[in-house]
Amino acid sequence: MKNLYLIRHATSDWSDTSVSDEERTITLQGYADIDSVAYHLKKQGVKPELIVSSCAIRAQDTSLALSKFLHYKGKIHYLQEFYLASAQRMQETLTLHPNDCDNIFVVGHDAQLRAFIETITKEKVSKMPTSSVIALRLDINDWSELTVGKGHITFSLYPHQEEEALAS
Repeated sequence: MKNLYLIRHATSDWSDTSVSDEERTITLQGYADIDSVAYHLKKQGVKPELIVSSCAIRAQDTSLALSKFLHYKGKIHYLQEFYLASAQRMQETLTLHPNDCDNIFVVGHDAQLRAFIETITKEKVSKMPTSSVIALRLDINDWSELTVGKGHITFSLYPHQEEEALAS
């Protein structure tokens, strides 16, 4: 059994309109939100064995904040293809990861993460606010087996909110 924790980047700073979308950083509130979510993940004993992130600065900032709070010592893999990835591209990329990792964190963007989740679980995701986490249990033993319908949403987590159980 494998687990994916899909995390939308924290609230990004729109104050400087000259900064490109890919270069936007996160706000102070975004950092507080990530700490809130990381606290609840830590309380549940959830630890990443691998963190994969979009290369956008707001996703990188989110990944770094999570890794510090959760005492993750591994390398964070920043992938250009996760910036505007299709669900299929995300799935293809994740199938290449090492099988000794059972818990992978994926930090990315709303539309892409929701499309991926809906593809893998065949469950509708109505919202994914900034700094939210949707956890998937995957009925696979090998990442190469990651295909449509192999996952189930186990919980969702939003900043400053207790875990909301969605499925068992």
